[in-house]
Amino acid sequence: MKQLCILVLTTFLVACGGGGGSSSSSTSSSSSGTTTTYSSSGSVGELLNFTIDTTVSPPAYSYTIVKSSYGLTNSTGSGTLSTNSDGSYTPSGSPNSRVYALSNGLLVGASS
Repeated sequence: MKQLCILVLTTFLVACGGGGGSSSSSTSSSSSGTTTTYSSSGSVGELLNFTIDTTVSPPAYSYTIVKSSYGLTNSTGSGTLSTNSDGSYTPSGSPNSRVYALSNGLLVGASS
């Protein structure tokens, strides 16, 4: 349950885009996919690294909360991603969430 709460919080934070914060990404590629790590700051007091790895099947994600105003610093999580027909991903354990990895290096998250 804690993992799901952190994932939903992480998705929310990434979706917020930081409200004046910044985001950056780094990518490594292989012939079978990429591993991209996004750094994001949220206006709600979180700084995290979120990685999407498409070199494995199914694609995977992992995250580390680097800094937290809520005592979650160094919390981590991981799971698999389902690829949707629109190019977005659905994280395991959060079927109402979508993660969009945009070609311009931004990571956008949403949940319904």
